Amino acid sequence: MVSANKKQRMMVRAAVLKMKDPKQIIRDMEKLDEMEFNPVQQPQLNEKVLKDKRKKLRETFERILRLYEKENPDIYKELRKLEVEYEQKRAQLSQYFDAVKARHQVGPLALLQAHLRVCLLALLLGDPHHGYLPQHLQCQAPLPNPGVLSAPPNLIQRPKADDTSAATIEKKATATVSAKPQITNPKAEITRFVPTALR
Repeated sequence: MVSANKKQRMMVRAAVLKMKDPKQIIRDMEKLDEMEFNPVQQPQLNEKVLKDKRKKLRETFERILRLYEKENPDIYKELRKLEVEYEQKRAQLSQYFDAVKARHQVGPLALLQAHLRVCLLALLLGDPHHGYLPQHLQCQAPLPNPGVLSAPPNLIQRPKADDTSAATIEKKATATVSAKPQITNPKAEITRFVPTALR
C-alpha cells in the first residue's frame, strides 16, 4: 500500500510537470534577466526576489528535463538546446550590463578631468612630444576649427606681415603658469595652487 501511494504521487507529479510549458519557463527566466540586467531602469523587484524566482523556475525546468530524459529523449534534446541558448543570451545580457555599468562609473566627466590633468602636466614639463611623457599619456590636440578661436586673440601667434617665406619655422615659446597657494581647508591644512597668470 505504501508503494502504491508513492507510485501514485510520482504519477501526479509527472502529470503536473507535463502540463507546464518549458518554453514558457524559459521566457519567464528571460523576463527576469531583462529586469535584472537593464542598465537604464532599476528592477521592479529586489535582488533577492529575482534570485528566488529564477531559482524556482530553474528547478522546475530541471525537473521537466529529468522527466523527459527518461520518457522522451527527443524532447529532452530540444529542451537542452533551449537551455543552452538561454544561457548564452543571459551571458550576453550580463556582459552588456557590466560594460555599461563600468562605463557609467568612470563617466565622461572623469575621463575629461583625467585628460586635462595629463595635458596640464605636459604643459608644466614642457613639450609633451619630446619624450617627457610616455606615448599613451601625450596630449592629442584636436584639429582646430577655422571659425573658432583656439585662445584669446592676444595669445594667438600670428605670422609677421613682412615675412614672405611661409616655410619659416619659428622657435616655439614655452608657457609659464604662475600660481599662488590658497588654503581651502585650514583644519585639514589642505593647500591648492590656483593659476593666476599665463606668460
